[in-house]
Amino acid sequence: VKTFSSGWNIGEPDLVVPMAKKPFAVRAEGAIGYQHYLVDPGFLEDKWLTACEVRPGNRSVVHHVLVFCKTPGHRNLLDIFNGGLIAAYAPGMPAFQAPPGVARRLPAGSKILIQMHYTTNGRAAEDLSSVGFRFCKPDDVADEIEALAANNFFIVIPPNKPDHQIKAVYHFQKDKLLVHLTPHMHMRGKSFRFEAVYP
Repeated sequence: VKTFSSGWNIGEPDLVVPMAKKPFAVRAEGAIGYQHYLVDPGFLEDKWLTACEVRPGNRSVVHHVLVFCKTPGHRNLLDIFNGGLIAAYAPGMPAFQAPPGVARRLPAGSKILIQMHYTTNGRAAEDLSSVGFRFCKPDDVADEIEALAANNFFIVIPPNKPDHQIKAVYHFQKDKLLVHLTPHMHMRGKSFRFEAVYP
């Protein structure tokens, strides 16, 4: 029998970042566009992230949450989405926890971008979600992990096409060890396939 923690699955966080100072009002009906919150955690030095967990404030209306690191070098949302992902939440999805000796570098001066996707359920509600972070010391890091993305933001599905194919490509500039794949589709998605093309 699966058990669910009432607290943090990653253990007590070193830092908890709420998405905003006040809750977001979710109306009873209709579609709600993605909500974006940019939070400054005050990183005065590089941080090495070993675990990150999203805690929805109101699970009845939170469809999914994406958490990105906006480094000082990122120029816009598209730039952030292509490699800035550090954590995600969807019902049943485990929190990010790196293996021992592995961590994700969050550069000094970085900010946290939280993308909220809400789904109405017939009743007005409020949500104030938060993100918990656990860090380690630089000397404890043997390998650095990063998130890379093959995105296609220009999807157009023609009417009455039950099997329309969409492609997205990522070009690796050097050898990488691939440890995790996270496809994301909504109800229009039927199947997906990853293909690796070598030199």
